[in-house]
Order: sequence, then structure tokens, then C-alpha cells
Amino acid sequence: MYYFLCSDRHGNAADRRSFVTGTLMVSTEAVHTYQRRFSTSTLALAVGAANLYIVTRRPRTRIVDYSNKVATFSIGNDDSTMVDARLPSEIYKFSADPSGQYFKFHIESKFAHGESWALATLLSNAHPIFSRHEVLYIGKAEDVGARLKRHSTLQQIYEDHATTEWDIFVTPLIISATEFVNADHIENPSVANPQHGFLEEFFEWFGKRNGGRATNGTINLAEHAMISYFRPKYNNLLKVWSGQRKSPEMEFLWRVGFRLATFRVQGAFELARFETTSTRALRSHSIACEIPDNPRESGFGAMHIEEIPHSGDDYFYQVMANMAQGVDDFNEQSSPSLTVFGDPPALATPPDIIPWLNEE
Repeated sequence: MYYFLCSDRHGNAADRRSFVTGTLMVSTEAVHTYQRRFSTSTLALAVGAANLYIVTRRPRTRIVDYSNKVATFSIGNDDSTMVDARLPSEIYKFSADPSGQYFKFHIESKFAHGESWALATLLSNAHPIFSRHEVLYIGKAEDVGARLKRHSTLQQIYEDHATTEWDIFVTPLIISATEFVNADHIENPSVANPQHGFLEEFFEWFGKRNGGRATNGTINLAEHAMISYFRPKYNNLLKVWSGQRKSPEMEFLWRVGFRLATFRVQGAFELARFETTSTRALRSHSIACEIPDNPRESGFGAMHIEEIPHSGDDYFYQVMANMAQGVDDFNEQSSPSLTVFGDPPALATPPDIIPWLNEE
């Protein structure tokens, strides 16, 4: 089967030609996983450069004892789970704030600080006891002001977890790549060729806007796929991906012959493993969504790419599944990367922590 990969990342001139069928492929990357509590206005600033954001929870992680050599972390409210972690030898003047939620230290004459759960995840090489995050809500970053003022979703999540053992986190995501290939999970496709000028219209829907931001079409489709896949508790809409109820973006893909869309959530070196009751805890998720050519069919919805129904002898599906497995394996085995901060930044650090950070 002939297939052709086309990407919007390099700015090359579009090649106009006919396609039999196709798969849209979207990749996202995490900006940072914030632990602090946000107001609507500060959240809008934190996710302003991103396209999407994920709200998660995990059992509270605190530093309860420490020296320059070892930090002891507790998990949950009752402190029944304690984990000791050895600190790198280069660290000195290590300490935790009175709540145990934040740390600070010096390394190579530089000052660094951050969240305790992130340090625990790094020192444990992203062990699930520290890295697992339950997805509660998924939203579009550009809608933060309007959506959260109207629905107060994040504030409701904070209120619901105020006296519990859970910490709440916000992870902005950037759509880093949008690509397509003219093959999918079905052997011997029968879809008619799309009309002349397909690529120009495709990039209007799924290319990049001025400034390099993903288009609304890409963001809308990625939000729909992620919500349908994770089915978060606090999302009320978009929990079903169905070929019988097509969004405008799905309608365009169906019209030009695309029958599959894939979405990668996060990549290598991440700290968090996102999960819900319907998904596994993974450091990156490869999501596949079907757009059936028969408008009377709903398709198989949103699921992990390795689980989708397919033609057993379909060469492209095997290539796609093997590539997804290879990327997932690499991401799973990659060493986690910790973002630490120097001078206290307003967005990443709660205001009440800043005086402690400035103490010698």
C-alpha cells in the first residue's frame, strides 16, 4: 500500500495530489505540572501559551524529615506510607517548608526549589507510587477565562478536595506536531479520492496559525479525543466519540476520506502518569479514534492504539502499532526530568511560600 507522510512543522510547500484514505496524527507535550492552587486569573496566565490543560489529583506527598543526604516522604493524610530517598551528593542546604509541600536547596552555587511530589517522583525514577495522577478534567487553554468563570470547574474541584488526602494539579499541554499519512487500520480501502485542493483546506483546518499556534480545529479534535478516552469525572460533554454525531472537524476528515485520528498525550521524560478508571497509568498515551466511512456507524470511539479493531494482515496498522509501542516503551523507560526554579516565580509558587524561599 502506498502512503505519504505530510507535516506542517517544516513550512514546505504543499504537494497537491490524490489520496485514497488517511490518518491524522497529533502529538502533545506537557509544559509543567503545577501543584499550587490557582484562581481563574492566575490559571489563565499559567496556561496562556498552551493549547489544552489537564486537571488531576493524587494522594498528597509531603517531606516529613530530611538532611542533606536523605529526604523522607509521606503519602496520604495518615502518614501510613513513608518512603526514604537518597539525595544527590551535589545538593547542600536542603530544606522543606513547614507544610512539607515544597523544597529548596543549593547545587553548584545555584538556588533551586520546587514541589515535593515532583522531587519524590524524580528520586524514585517515576515510581507509580509517586507518579500516578487521576485525570479529573480536560479543557482548552484559550477558553480558561470564559469557561471557568461560567462553570467554576476548577474551583469546584478545589472545594471538593479541600479536606481530603488529595492534592490537585494542573498540567498545560502544547500541541507540538500535526501530521497525516494516507493509510489507516483497514486493508484495501474503498473510500473515494478527496477533491482537488485537499491539502490547502487540510492545513486551514489542522495546520498552524500565525505565531505557530495550533489551529482551533486541531485543538477541538484533540480535546474531544482526550475527553472521550479518559472520560474525566468533571467533564460533562464530549465523552462519546461517535461517527454518527460528527463534529465539524470530524465531518471534514470524513469528507476527504480520513478514517482514523491518533493523539499522543505527553512524551518522554515526564513525571506524571495520567490515568482514570478506564485507562492505564502511563507516562504517555497513544489514543486512536475511528471516523467510519459509513455515516450510520459509530466507529470504535477513543481507545489505546494497540487495542483498536483492525484487519489482521494490514501492513500499515502493524507499522503504526509497532511504532506506537516503541515510542511508548521509550517514554516509559526515559529518565524523568525535574523542573526546578531559581528566583521565586509568581505562577509556579504560591505567594505564601515566597517568604520561606527567601530565608537563608
